Amino acid sequence: MFKIGDFSKLTHVSIRMLRYYDEIGIFKPVSVDDFTSYRYYSASQIPTLNKIVSLKSLGFNLSEVKEIIEVTDSKKHIEILKQKKQELSKKIVDDKARLNSLENYIENYNKESIYMKYDVVIKAVPSIKVVTLRKNIPNYESEGMLWGEFMEKVNKHNVKLSSGCYAKFYEDGYTENNVDVEIGNQVLELQDDVDGLVFKETEEIKLAATLLVSGDYVPNIKNGFNYMAKWLEDNNYKITDNSYTYYIKGPGEETNPENYLTEIVIPVSK
Repeated sequence: MFKIGDFSKLTHVSIRMLRYYDEIGIFKPVSVDDFTSYRYYSASQIPTLNKIVSLKSLGFNLSEVKEIIEVTDSKKHIEILKQKKQELSKKIVDDKARLNSLENYIENYNKESIYMKYDVVIKAVPSIKVVTLRKNIPNYESEGMLWGEFMEKVNKHNVKLSSGCYAKFYEDGYTENNVDVEIGNQVLELQDDVDGLVFKETEEIKLAATLLVSGDYVPNIKNGFNYMAKWLEDNNYKITDNSYTYYIKGPGEETNPENYLTEIVIPVSK
């Protein structure tokens, strides 16, 4: 057996951590001298200690590590690891989104106010023939997944699309999850509803405030809505229905996000 100092050198785990692991009951010495209180460890314990170190480096906290090393069922062990993999994958996606937002914030920090960038146009919006898919999605960022499902159904049922698509949100206010959204694309002819796809003619909007936003969707769309809020208030317009975003030029037509073109449409009244 080895004294704690020697065991620390052999395993590259500090004495402080070995003592802490002992205190919380996650990794205890083989024996403790009753007279000197020296801790003694065995080489047979090294695989367990290595597992603890590895799990910590993978993002597990010590309570989770303790639970895992106590699991004797290998199948259960793998299930726990797969769950952590899913959590880390989601965190990577979220961190990338935050990084992108931070880069945009830095880039735009010293630019002019967003209130100098846009022109609002008041106009009527005619009725159009569309095929739609409406669902509740986990969050606003999941809209792309819904478009993927939409296109699979469209291709499966040989629906002939025309140019122009949109997304309309039916929430009373901004929500962090379970977002009610309808996406749609123009069609030349209406067909029978099938597989969740609904064919219809949209209602004509007699009066709408519209605004064109160029560039990547994030953060430009938010800036556009922010600008619209001030413009509507300054010009005494009231919102009468749910707004929607009409994608004039998006990923389907452009590989460069800087060339995207989106129209914000908000039904209003004086």
